[in-house]
Amino acid sequence: MASLRRASAILAAFVAGNFVALHILLAGKVLSDFSNFDYYFKTEIWSPPAVYLLVVAFYTLGLCWNALLPTLVALILTETLRIRSAWFYVLAAGFGALMLDVMCSRYDLVQMRSFCHGLNLSELLIVTVAGMAAGYVFWRLAGCRAGDWSSKVRSVALARD
Repeated sequence: MASLRRASAILAAFVAGNFVALHILLAGKVLSDFSNFDYYFKTEIWSPPAVYLLVVAFYTLGLCWNALLPTLVALILTETLRIRSAWFYVLAAGFGALMLDVMCSRYDLVQMRSFCHGLNLSELLIVTVAGMAAGYVFWRLAGCRAGDWSSKVRSVALARD
């Protein structure tokens, strides 16, 4: 039961981290170039809040899919070695996001128009900050208890009369 609870905490932390990273990426791309707002949120069928919810839902799934393999490698390392440092998660996720952006802008690995458009300083900064935020959210929800796969029995001192 403890293993299932730990696995579900890791999965929830992974999705929550990508959700936060997506909001930072969207805000960064829209604030750096306002023409991106029409790309993400303009439609004639649905209202802007409905479009926003659809964009967030589908892009979070896409971000989870793109980050799955690097996250699994880092997750195996951190769970095996019981690395619980917040700095490790923040820096590893920021570096991983930076490398993913560089790789997909050079080799066209992922068809993501705005996040892998070109190598400029503002895009690399936005992507790195989003990755670092995702790493912190992951650490806060699951990484601070890395390696806790078995249920622990706590010993309680009995009061003596």
